[in-house]
Amino acid sequence: MSCLNLTNSLVGVIVVELVLTMPFSVWMLCGFFMEIPRDLEEAAIVDGCSKMQALWHVLLPLARPGIIAIAVFSFIFSWNEYLSPLVNNEAAKTLPLGVAGFMGHLYVEWGPLLASAVISTIPILILFTILQRFLIKRIMAGAVKG
Repeated sequence: MSCLNLTNSLVGVIVVELVLTMPFSVWMLCGFFMEIPRDLEEAAIVDGCSKMQALWHVLLPLARPGIIAIAVFSFIFSWNEYLSPLVNNEAAKTLPLGVAGFMGHLYVEWGPLLASAVISTIPILILFTILQRFLIKRIMAGAVKG
């Protein structure tokens, strides 16, 4: 990060989070795309689609529940990341560092600590609640059509 002049910057934290979440995301998405039958892509190509059109119109809609699940996992992982912003970023504190700021060496401010912990979980709960309906609807639609 120091060679790229990204220490103490939000861009540096974003780059570290991308490097940490990309291998997991690619690995999991490979599993989702391997489950889609190759025959569907070949049928789309026979019907006149290019490879990109087959990807866009056939494969991505079928992999959408997996993509959303991976996006939720990646968001939660990045939202709760504590170590990399602690090491790389002194200027802008992330939410977990702010929550940990209520704990000192000799004291703990329990009221603000617990309030900030509850408030920090609200965006994740809202995101999961919105996307859970979509995921279950897509999974069940695929199960019934089969």
